[in-house]
Amino acid sequence: MPTIPLFRHAPSPAPVREHASQPAGAPARTTSLQRPQVPAHGIQRSGEVRGGCAAPGGRSLAGGLRSVRNTFVRLRDADAGRIFDMRRQSRDKELRSMHAASASQRGIGTKDIGLAAYLTARSTLHRTIDGPELPSLRKANDTVTKTRALLSHGRGNVATDLAKTQEPFWRTRFGRMKAKSYRGDLAAAGALAIKMKAGNCGEHANVATVSHARKLGEGETLQFVSGAGVDHAWAENKLPDGGRVVLDAWAEGPAIMSEDSRFSQRETSRNVYASFSLDAARALAEQKDKHLESFERNPDLDKQWEDFKTEAAKKKLAMSKRHVFAPTPVVSQAFQTAVGDQQKEAARMARRTRKEARLTSSSTAHVALGNEIKAVGAARALGANVKQSLQSNEPILAAVKKQFTK
Repeated sequence: MPTIPLFRHAPSPAPVREHASQPAGAPARTTSLQRPQVPAHGIQRSGEVRGGCAAPGGRSLAGGLRSVRNTFVRLRDADAGRIFDMRRQSRDKELRSMHAASASQRGIGTKDIGLAAYLTARSTLHRTIDGPELPSLRKANDTVTKTRALLSHGRGNVATDLAKTQEPFWRTRFGRMKAKSYRGDLAAAGALAIKMKAGNCGEHANVATVSHARKLGEGETLQFVSGAGVDHAWAENKLPDGGRVVLDAWAEGPAIMSEDSRFSQRETSRNVYASFSLDAARALAEQKDKHLESFERNPDLDKQWEDFKTEAAKKKLAMSKRHVFAPTPVVSQAFQTAVGDQQKEAARMARRTRKEARLTSSSTAHVALGNEIKAVGAARALGANVKQSLQSNEPILAAVKKQFTK
């Protein structure tokens, strides 16, 4: 186990009759192309076929069908009923299948809004993600969401998480104290962070790495990285084509592609401390499970934490203000600026177009409609049906404005 610092279908031809002279009253002859008039199974003709429709004759029967020779044939009541029943049953089966497929679609939930907002923001820059990267990006975003849920007490060095209590800091500090004896074992460090339910960027990176370990696809590589010259750590999923998905649960935002990230735009912007292939990642996950089980069944560890917490409260132990950070966006300032500028340019062009065409509708409404279309497209790309997509429009656009514009 590598030592890790604590710190992605032509109808049949109609009968051809000869036009050569024939004796008066003689029946018309047919060429070899004309097929004998053999009634189809379950269908009875009610008269001689002339000119493609049924001539009067015989008793009146209910219903009728047009044959493959474009002739009209009448059906027995029972035959018609059977045929229509078969059609109804077939249609009912098709509808049930469609409903089942729709119900099996995951659609999008609250935890997917951030990712949908990111896809919408990329769309405004004409850089849509709709290829093989999308499934990997979605799995990575699930991991980011899971990591934050596991570390539910929050970040031990972010102002908003420390506004009411210093407990996230205490939990982080105690977990790090206990992790020292494991000498940088990533599986153990991740398990301890999960046990303590809090952490800084390093703990979030650890937990994201061990949590994503069982989600790797063929040819993907899981990496634990830190910034080159920057005191920050996160996880990445390197794709077979070389693309990289950033999983930074400590920062604000969803899983994103590395080219849009604040800390990992270039390969040289990071240091790789550990890299895991498919098999190695699975082994890592198993080791984490063993460590976590051990920690959860250790009453001494629980007592030690309670004692530490009591003492920290007495001493009013607090994180040094110079080590407390404001919430940091996962995307780069350049990405935020580009999205914001594109929104402004779209509004300017809409105003100009409407003025030249002497239209009185609002340019703002025009831009808003364009944004709504992009948001619906992003939600649909994530598996939402039309209704879900329309319902998600407002929160998606709100997230775009909050997280991806500057």
